Amino acid sequence: DFSRHVQAHTDREGTEMTLSALWQLYRELYGPHQHAPRQLLDYRTESQADGGLLLWARVQTVDGIVILEGNGNGLLSAAASAIKASFHLAFAIEDYHEHTLGRCSESRSAAYIRCSFKQGASRWGTGIDNDVSRASLQALLNALPESASGGK
Repeated sequence: DFSRHVQAHTDREGTEMTLSALWQLYRELYGPHQHAPRQLLDYRTESQADGGLLLWARVQTVDGIVILEGNGNGLLSAAASAIKASFHLAFAIEDYHEHTLGRCSESRSAAYIRCSFKQGASRWGTGIDNDVSRASLQALLNALPESASGGK
């Protein structure tokens, strides 16, 4: 996916991209965005006796604050359930990866998520945070289409 965007840019500009330009293009496409259209403010989870997980989160959107509430068999399952209901989107999480950005316990974590949508399109999102769960939730929010807005 990213290589297609890089190729289009180099074809259009007629030059190779610098490392700085590659990072800028990556951030524009997948995050982390300085002013993301959907920014995770805070979240809570509650483990259930049946193995499920409840999620409650507040998300800042261009239209205001949206409250997400969902449940699933894990954090991303609960988040996907909440987002589908609040943002009225049909999607599936296809890929998920996470890793640390350093070598010590205080290092930040990066999470990458690819979602496929009803129309056959797919989008990647990236999240970076000290909390890997928060990075994962932000990555999921960053994978949503720009037009997605919740609470309607």
